Amino acid sequence: MSDLPRYRTPAHVAAELGIPVTTVKRHARVSGICTRLERRRIAFTAEQIEELAAWIEGQQSPTFENVPAELDAFA
Repeated sequence: MSDLPRYRTPAHVAAELGIPVTTVKRHARVSGICTRLERRRIAFTAEQIEELAAWIEGQQSPTFENVPAELDAFA
Protein backbone atom coordinates (compact mmCIF):
# COMPACT_ATOMS: atom_id res chain seq x y z
CA MET A 1 0.00 0.00 0.00
CA SER A 2 1.04 3.59 -0.40
CA ASP A 3 1.55 6.21 2.27
CA LEU A 4 -0.88 8.63 0.63
CA PRO A 5 -3.61 9.99 2.90
CA ARG A 6 -7.10 8.59 2.53
CA TYR A 7 -9.60 11.29 1.67
CA ARG A 8 -13.25 11.30 2.71
CA THR A 9 -16.15 13.11 1.12
CA PRO A 10 -18.34 15.64 2.95
CA ALA A 11 -21.07 12.96 3.07
CA HIS A 12 -18.78 10.58 4.97
CA VAL A 13 -17.71 13.37 7.35
CA ALA A 14 -21.34 14.36 7.93
CA ALA A 15 -22.27 10.79 8.82
CA GLU A 16 -19.27 10.51 11.15
CA LEU A 17 -19.99 13.81 12.94
CA GLY A 18 -23.79 13.41 12.91
CA ILE A 19 -24.50 16.72 11.15
CA PRO A 20 -25.96 17.58 7.72
CA VAL A 21 -23.73 17.59 4.62
CA THR A 22 -24.51 21.25 3.96
CA THR A 23 -23.30 22.11 7.46
CA VAL A 24 -20.02 20.27 6.85
CA LYS A 25 -19.51 22.20 3.60
CA ARG A 26 -20.36 25.52 5.25
CA HIS A 27 -17.98 24.93 8.16
CA ALA A 28 -15.24 23.85 5.75
CA ARG A 29 -15.70 27.02 3.72
CA VAL A 30 -15.65 29.29 6.79
CA SER A 31 -12.79 27.55 8.62
CA GLY A 32 -10.70 26.61 5.58
CA ILE A 33 -10.21 23.11 7.04
CA CYS A 34 -10.43 20.91 3.94
CA THR A 35 -8.56 19.88 0.82
CA ARG A 36 -9.70 21.59 -2.36
CA LEU A 37 -10.06 19.37 -5.40
CA GLU A 38 -10.88 20.18 -9.01
CA ARG A 39 -14.31 21.52 -9.96
CA ARG A 40 -14.87 23.16 -6.55
CA ARG A 41 -15.04 19.80 -4.75
CA ILE A 42 -13.64 19.27 -1.27
CA ALA A 43 -12.32 16.28 0.65
CA PHE A 44 -11.02 15.63 4.17
CA THR A 45 -8.18 13.61 5.67
CA ALA A 46 -8.59 11.95 9.06
CA GLU A 47 -6.57 14.74 10.67
CA GLN A 48 -8.74 17.40 9.03
CA ILE A 49 -11.89 15.67 10.31
CA GLU A 50 -10.56 15.82 13.87
CA GLU A 51 -9.52 19.45 13.39
CA LEU A 52 -12.93 20.35 11.93
CA ALA A 53 -14.74 18.62 14.82
CA ALA A 54 -12.65 20.60 17.32
CA TRP A 55 -13.32 23.81 15.39
CA ILE A 56 -17.08 23.12 15.42
CA GLU A 57 -16.98 22.52 19.20
CA GLY A 58 -15.25 25.88 19.63
CA GLN A 59 -17.98 27.60 17.61
CA GLN A 60 -20.85 26.39 19.78
CA SER A 61 -22.80 29.11 21.56
CA PRO A 62 -22.16 29.45 25.28
CA THR A 63 -24.46 27.72 27.73
CA PHE A 64 -26.42 29.65 30.33
CA GLU A 65 -23.94 28.68 33.03
CA ASN A 66 -21.08 30.35 31.13
CA VAL A 67 -22.76 33.74 30.62
CA PRO A 68 -21.54 36.44 33.04
CA ALA A 69 -24.23 38.08 35.17
CA GLU A 70 -23.64 41.52 33.63
CA LEU A 71 -24.45 40.11 30.18
CA ASP A 72 -27.49 38.11 31.30
CA ALA A 73 -30.64 40.18 30.80
CA PHE A 74 -32.63 37.93 33.13
CA ALA A 75 -30.21 37.89 36.08
